[in-house]
Amino acid sequence: MLVAGALQAQAANELRIDDFSIQAGDTITVPVLLDNPDTDFAAFQFDLYMPSGLSVADGGFKLSERASSSHQLITNVNGDHFTVMAFSFPATNFTGQSGAVLTIDVVAAADFVGQAVINVKNIALTTADAHEYSHPDLSVTVTAQGIIVLGNEFYMDDFEITPGTTMTVPVVLDNYASAIAGFQFDMYLPEGITTTASSFTLSDRKGETHQLVANNNGDHWTVVAFGYPTADFSGNSGDIMYIDFTASESFANSAIIDFRNVMLSTSDAHESPVEDFQVTVTANGVYVPSDHLIIEDFSVQPGKTKIMPVLLENEVTQFSGISFEMTIPEGLTVAEDAFELTDRALNHTLTVTAINENSYKVEVNGENGHTFTGDSGAVVNIEVAADRTFEGLVLINVSNVRLAEPNNEVATLDNFNVTVTADGVYVPEDRFYINDFEIAPGETKQVAVIMDNEVTPVAGFQLKLMMPAGLTFNGATLSDRKTATHQVVANTDGNTVLIAAFSFPSANFTGNSGEVMSLSITANSDFEDTATINVSNVVLTSADAQTEVTIPDFDVVVTANGGSHVFGDVNCDGEVTTIDITCLYNYLLNGDETFIATSDVNGDGEITSADITAVYNVLLGN
Repeated sequence: MLVAGALQAQAANELRIDDFSIQAGDTITVPVLLDNPDTDFAAFQFDLYMPSGLSVADGGFKLSERASSSHQLITNVNGDHFTVMAFSFPATNFTGQSGAVLTIDVVAAADFVGQAVINVKNIALTTADAHEYSHPDLSVTVTAQGIIVLGNEFYMDDFEITPGTTMTVPVVLDNYASAIAGFQFDMYLPEGITTTASSFTLSDRKGETHQLVANNNGDHWTVVAFGYPTADFSGNSGDIMYIDFTASESFANSAIIDFRNVMLSTSDAHESPVEDFQVTVTANGVYVPSDHLIIEDFSVQPGKTKIMPVLLENEVTQFSGISFEMTIPEGLTVAEDAFELTDRALNHTLTVTAINENSYKVEVNGENGHTFTGDSGAVVNIEVAADRTFEGLVLINVSNVRLAEPNNEVATLDNFNVTVTADGVYVPEDRFYINDFEIAPGETKQVAVIMDNEVTPVAGFQLKLMMPAGLTFNGATLSDRKTATHQVVANTDGNTVLIAAFSFPSANFTGNSGEVMSLSITANSDFEDTATINVSNVVLTSADAQTEVTIPDFDVVVTANGGSHVFGDVNCDGEVTTIDITCLYNYLLNGDETFIATSDVNGDGEITSADITAVYNVLLGN
């Protein structure tokens, strides 16, 4: 048995139990380690205090292979603790100078969560000649697996950035203590440092189900990353996400980015806060003017469109033209008429050539060497449409970028990619709209009315048109989406048109998207510039009359195609000549309808010899 002898302190000798983690409801074997590099020991003893939620299995104390055949182990329960004694008779030393001398089978209760502490007290180590060495008490931290402990770190290192540039900075998650499935934080940016919703991306540690959402909440950004269904991020250290920061041209000295309300969460929904932290951003030099063409990363909601500006920054050189090729990835589409010059290119021509079904060449050239106005901002706007199934992110590749000066010198720029991120998922909705359109003076045009009713089956609708001067409403015709019982009625009072479509007995229009009606619109012979048709009081009604969907009022912009029409200019070449009389003459005698849309020169609603007379009078100056 242990014999109390002279107590001696020996710092190099240590009995210990390392911190460990355990799953609720599991049993694991925990080693009791004895490091004795310069002293041999034949016996030891200690008192073991188990916390709530943890216990020792029956027969759970066992001596290790370091014990001899003469070693014995005694364990007693003394109220709130175990007393453990190991000894040899005759006295025999434990073999070796390190490693497990005892193992304990620890059991975690089914409801064990968080952390708990095992206390080991009254530790004594005894030599074969009965010398006893005192030992400080131990505290062993036990963590329920999946619970975040202070050993997990979430941080961003300080960094430098050049004014006027954008820099990608990693956010690091070191999670040696437990697996992590999600995180969130609030980020407060200083003046001079900005970011965008599409600038937040997860690293390769993400799983297939992980998503990241970044919202601008006025004075800060809220970022949430999660998996649905729940999944852990891979690995236990390294970059977890990236943020693109842009420094303003005037950014100088240094500033602080604040990260607050940082929370890590496990797949079983346990959460633990991480201390707020700050990141110091330092200006690396000063802004240096440069010439470049860029398209910024952006996000778009599936099923919607987004304007993608092509930005020309030319603080050094005045350019008269640009050209580039653009490849559109699957999930996005760009129509050939989706390109539009901005006010920076008032004296320029735009040419868009389809290279193949998903690639375009875009050329903008200044007429007579005209340069773009200003030295920054968009020169071309491109409308990009996202498919309803668009998800994740894709890259638009921009290549063969060239900037042309008036003297025909050309600068070639590097290729680059534009990251387009899905902003949520497609949300079905009810829409009723008329696209803006062009019309020639004197022309009558059938204008499509579109109804997308993916949420509500629609049996009838109504609307009011306010027609502007220069345009006349002639009537409405339902499309093939109508049923045999559908009718449309239009009443005109001055410039106000009331239209109602219904069926009796009640039946729904077929399909849930596309043209539902066309409007016959005529432009006066003197129609020029633009005019606006206001559409209001739009209501969609279900077959049972129980559901009504109100569509917000909207405007339709109508643009004169060909400019102002000259009275009597039948062939629309900008002047009245004998050719115009010939055109009318051919129609009246031979039925040649080449210019029928503009041949009612005197505006009496029909084409007769009076129209020839009208043109003849113009030629005579009458």
